Amino acid sequence: MDKNFLRRYLRGALSIIIILIAFVLYIYIQNIFWKNLFIAIASAGIVILIYEVFYQTIESRFIFDYFPLYNKLQNIGLVDIDYEFFNEDKYKKDLKNTNNLIIVMNDGKNFLRKYNEELKERVKKPGKTIFILLNPTSDFVKFLTKRNQKTDEKYYENKIKDVIFNELKSIYKLSSKHHIMEIFIHNGFHPYAVVMCDKKAMVSMYRLSPGKDKVLHFLFENKGVDSEYYKIKEDINKLIKLSKKIGFKDSS
Repeated sequence: MDKNFLRRYLRGALSIIIILIAFVLYIYIQNIFWKNLFIAIASAGIVILIYEVFYQTIESRFIFDYFPLYNKLQNIGLVDIDYEFFNEDKYKKDLKNTNNLIIVMNDGKNFLRKYNEELKERVKKPGKTIFILLNPTSDFVKFLTKRNQKTDEKYYENKIKDVIFNELKSIYKLSSKHHIMEIFIHNGFHPYAVVMCDKKAMVSMYRLSPGKDKVLHFLFENKGVDSEYYKIKEDINKLIKLSKKIGFKDSS
């Protein structure tokens, strides 16, 4: 059941109870002062009830009838679109405090540079952090190097290896025994990047042409099995099964 509908229902039910109690007390109490007080309470309850039942219903019907896109966005859980998300304090808090964090990116270099401190802080607390990156020796990484017009044919291969065995390894070394940190690589490609927390998932689009440019980020909330958040989570779980886990114990 929709939380807003439930709150509206409870407020309406409470208003009816207040109205009934106020009228009963008005009938049985003779004191003029108290009679006037209970009439005022009953009147207030009636006003609240009218607002909840009629105005809110009309408002919701207006939104759903005349703005069908709003209804669709609510159903899939899309709550925000922007060029920047994690620059804001509330999203940095999500990175630090969410129990489970999953990052799916080509190499993750810029993300690690921006939020290195937040990641170092989170791995010291209980929780789980998963990175899913491209296999540095895969055919797609070679294609990515040509596509982005890099003169060094091993540009992305070296970049991803540096991310895994230097930057991520240094964060891994800081993790507490109560924090699980896992790194996966795979031979496929990413149509978009994902940062998934317990209740939110940010999807970042990739541009078609080479070069760096601002991209749109879409923020989805977990609103059940029909929401995009749930579908993204299922997709990531399938990707993990196709991926290889990287261990640091035997790496130099």
